[in-house]
Amino acid sequence: MAVNRRDMCPSADDRDVVQRLGNIRLTMRKGLLQQEKADVIVTNSSGNLNLKAGRTTQALLEAAGDTLQEQCNKNYPQGIRPGEVAETNGGNLDCQYVFYCFMTSWDDAERAASRGVFCKCMKTCLNMADSNGVCSMVFPALGTGLLKFPVEEIYNLVVLCVLDFSRSKPQSTLTDITMVVHPNDDEILKGFREENKKLLRKPKDCAETKGDLEQRSEKIQIGRTCVAIVTGSIVEQQADVLVNLTNNKLRLDRGSLSRAFLDAAGEGLQTECDTFAGGLSCGDIAVTGGYSLPSVNVFHTTLPYYMTKEKESNIEVLTLVVQQCLMQLEDMNLRSIAFPCFACGQHRYPDSVAATTFLQTVDEYIQNNNQTCVEEISLVIYPGGPSLWKEVWQTFVKELKTLKKRHVKSSDTEVKPAVLPGWGARPKVIVRPVYQLKKKPKHTVIPVTPAAPVRGTKEWFQLKYTEDICTPDYWVHHKGGTPVKKLKLSLEVSLKKAYVLKQVDHSTRDAVVKLVNETWEMDKFGAGKDARGLDELGYSKIEVKEVLRVENLDLYEKYATERQRIFSKASKKGQSLTSVKDSNGSDGEVCTYTKMKPCLKNELFPEINEHYLFHGTKENIIEKVLSQGLDNRMAGDNAMFGQGVYAAESSTKADQYADFKDNRTTSPKKMFLARMCLGEAYVSKTANKYRRPPCKECFQDNCAHKKFYDSVVGDGKWIFREFVVYDPRQSYPEFLITYVRK
Repeated sequence: MAVNRRDMCPSADDRDVVQRLGNIRLTMRKGLLQQEKADVIVTNSSGNLNLKAGRTTQALLEAAGDTLQEQCNKNYPQGIRPGEVAETNGGNLDCQYVFYCFMTSWDDAERAASRGVFCKCMKTCLNMADSNGVCSMVFPALGTGLLKFPVEEIYNLVVLCVLDFSRSKPQSTLTDITMVVHPNDDEILKGFREENKKLLRKPKDCAETKGDLEQRSEKIQIGRTCVAIVTGSIVEQQADVLVNLTNNKLRLDRGSLSRAFLDAAGEGLQTECDTFAGGLSCGDIAVTGGYSLPSVNVFHTTLPYYMTKEKESNIEVLTLVVQQCLMQLEDMNLRSIAFPCFACGQHRYPDSVAATTFLQTVDEYIQNNNQTCVEEISLVIYPGGPSLWKEVWQTFVKELKTLKKRHVKSSDTEVKPAVLPGWGARPKVIVRPVYQLKKKPKHTVIPVTPAAPVRGTKEWFQLKYTEDICTPDYWVHHKGGTPVKKLKLSLEVSLKKAYVLKQVDHSTRDAVVKLVNETWEMDKFGAGKDARGLDELGYSKIEVKEVLRVENLDLYEKYATERQRIFSKASKKGQSLTSVKDSNGSDGEVCTYTKMKPCLKNELFPEINEHYLFHGTKENIIEKVLSQGLDNRMAGDNAMFGQGVYAAESSTKADQYADFKDNRTTSPKKMFLARMCLGEAYVSKTANKYRRPPCKECFQDNCAHKKFYDSVVGDGKWIFREFVVYDPRQSYPEFLITYVRK
């Protein structure tokens, strides 16, 4: 959406940026959010709503009191997703409400997605404020700092969202919005001033300004759907879907409308269009991403050139196109769509025919789908000529007013929705128009994305075996969800230390602490030769002081590659591998798995016996483990099951290895909570110094057979079970736990 210069006035105060956007005063100035006075305070938050995790939310929590965190935990136990907003009261803050937005980081490669999440948060906050009947709202410079949004993007997105809200709800009680920039962030406020000056310096004779000066809008509410006729550029509309009227070969460099889409979206749009090798027939729809457009998707379609002698057939195709777009929008569970004007363009549809067909098709669709999720349908008329566009505007507005009168009348009497001549009663879900076309158009041209295979099936294991290895979603230094190879090729990454230690979020820390505490077995404390000297210290428990996540790209890549090998074994088997619990001779499920909280459990693949297990580590080798991983060659020659990587399901067992037996102390100690991919586990009731997991046929480790187990579980008459892998790539030391003995 373009911004109307007449709706904006600069402040005389050079220290602040002040704009008038319709009926709303938007101010950008310095300040501390926790000291602001407003009806609503908005802040950015993590998805788990841990208010201690961010600088701004922690400052709000300290000023407001613990009631904010308590409300978040009670009302949003599962947290919120990107683009969603949570709400609490203001506690001790000078406000009625606090809104918490979960925004994602700026991504140059996915700019449209980044903008979409930002706009969704902004629009949700504005609508929630309006629903609560408040007058003022204040928020920080959302998107700056760790989220790394460019200042110009923040400025333009905020202005567009506020202006769009102001125009759509001119009677809203919300009239005062303030964005506060931290007093130390001079460059951000300076950037806002520069963007404001750029907007105000637009020449009066530029095309965009001409369109702005002719900004018009007419609307009607039909059920839960708002139908609008507006002026402007289709590629600037804020909607989930924009409709492009193009040629049958999907060449976007041909035709002014398609060219506008290509220029605004970038070459990626054409690249995706090129995947539709067969092109389009009249009435087809091709669905692509929105790229740099302010939309999630673009629906590309084509129409026949209008001819009087084929009027009925032409109307049929136009009707079908509008219906198909609305049905596809519904199928994708999206809420808003903007169509270009079908009149007076290259297809030469008469104004009256285009207006009648479009509005009555939309009206009938809404009437017959009264539970539709579609909330906004817009038709955009580009004000490109001195008078022609005004005639088109008047025709569409006249038809819209006729529709309004019909709905006003139907509110008093039972009147069936008007339909085009020759139409009969329609089903609740419209599949196609009643007209029979000479050549039935295809339903929809959409790249077919196969449904995700069911977890635990052969197809799912094959997918896990072949997919790209990406960093875990929750990593922050090495961005979560990014292909590891792409990160490793980065010069910046290659010059850094082999690993990075990062503080974990509140919920993860709680889960790790809980696991340490609940696997502590006091009745086994001090028992066995490995516990020698511990009982002399006189402690009965351990207390976790710190939990750090290890982000090591090399180690994780090796681990994930080895895990894929085990996924391959499961895919050949066609089902999950036998669990440790169900393995012959096992004493039951792995204790850490039964006791861990979902936020840890959900990261594992129990189908291949992937588990979190403890590994006690002496201080002098911590650095080696962080850099090089857990190494089976470091195990002693006298190890019960040979030279392997050993792990435990009990923190009591891991604590025994945190220092030397002849030099036990109460100084802080460390253990790892490591991922370990056990695969097909061999349960051994007797000690045996294996050099590798035994053969599945003869149970020896030096035979010529081909099929071997992947790990050994020592489950005999010992105090603790032992979990052993002989390839260090089957383990990843993910969490470094610092604790004290008490």
